[in-house]
Amino acid sequence: MNRYFYYLVFINSITNIIVFAPEMLLQDRYKGALASIVLAMPFFTLLLYLFNKAMYVFPGQPLPEILKTVMPPWVQKTIMLVSFPVWYVSGSMMLLVVSDIIQLVINPEMPVILNIGFLSFVVLFVVRYSSKTVLYGLEVFFWFIVPLMTFIFLKAMTDSKFSWHALMDAGGHFASTPTLFAFAAAGYSFAGFTDMFSFHQDFQGSYAARHLWLIPVFNFIAVIMAFSIPIGMLGMEAVGDYKYPFISASDSLSLKMGIIERVYFIFLILYILISIINIIVHWKVSYDLFRDMLRHQFQIQRLTKSTRVCLAVFFLFPFIIYWIFNDYQLIMFVKYWLLLLVLFELFWVGTVMYAAAVFKRREAPAQ
Repeated sequence: MNRYFYYLVFINSITNIIVFAPEMLLQDRYKGALASIVLAMPFFTLLLYLFNKAMYVFPGQPLPEILKTVMPPWVQKTIMLVSFPVWYVSGSMMLLVVSDIIQLVINPEMPVILNIGFLSFVVLFVVRYSSKTVLYGLEVFFWFIVPLMTFIFLKAMTDSKFSWHALMDAGGHFASTPTLFAFAAAGYSFAGFTDMFSFHQDFQGSYAARHLWLIPVFNFIAVIMAFSIPIGMLGMEAVGDYKYPFISASDSLSLKMGIIERVYFIFLILYILISIINIIVHWKVSYDLFRDMLRHQFQIQRLTKSTRVCLAVFFLFPFIIYWIFNDYQLIMFVKYWLLLLVLFELFWVGTVMYAAAVFKRREAPAQ
């Protein structure tokens, strides 16, 4: 089961380099985006290591059970009430972005509202399945998606239209002062490790991530590609004019010997699949944490009505966000949300480290 930990992190990373990272990093391409990437890698690698070390103390226990072991009831309830919506909001933002892209490039005649409703229904239908079923499906899609995405990235980097001069121009701004938004966007590639707060209970005993170094190496390469490919294909200056630069860059690629000539169509299919998978994972974590919170923190055992209300809210909330925010406001919300997630990750890592330390002290006299 240990391999599923890597799948959770890598799928989140791949989604980030297509959706959030290019736009956030490219906005700061003249302001220290590259320096932000270099700083983000060791910082979030340290968080990843500390998190894994602390979770090893609680084999097979999700976050609600860990809190119940070491903290007073009011602290448990406060942490859970603040935490479980975080994964839901992250998934909802991605759902809105996917719905917008479908409306822009696939079916302009279909209202975004219908796209949101259809995607929400599909995701919620899958969320009700067991965590192991979701993990098994994640593995199948992972090995289908990653080779094709790797091929597209290599195709872009070796394409005759790829401008290495534009990339060198971007590298010339490496010494610029790093920005918080670029730092948060690069660090979001690591955010998948917090999914273990829910999926940890499906691992046999404690998961031992023996090759943890693979994650920062993979994420560094992925984020650099997310920054480099749009600049190389669209140009250092023009890349700022595109709403979804990575998707626009893929439209410049073609397969002369392929059944499908334009890489654009392959990329869109992969992008939508990856995004839906990531939304499912995020909403699944939120849904499971909500159910576990009712059981462990509020001592509610009959969950039928509560889970139905939860699923109804899950379905309706994306529509509310869509009606409240316009495109510009949604982009700004995403930027500040990614920055807020850094604080949440610091808080969660600190919480499980504290819980692990308290638990070890309690167990020490018995030994």
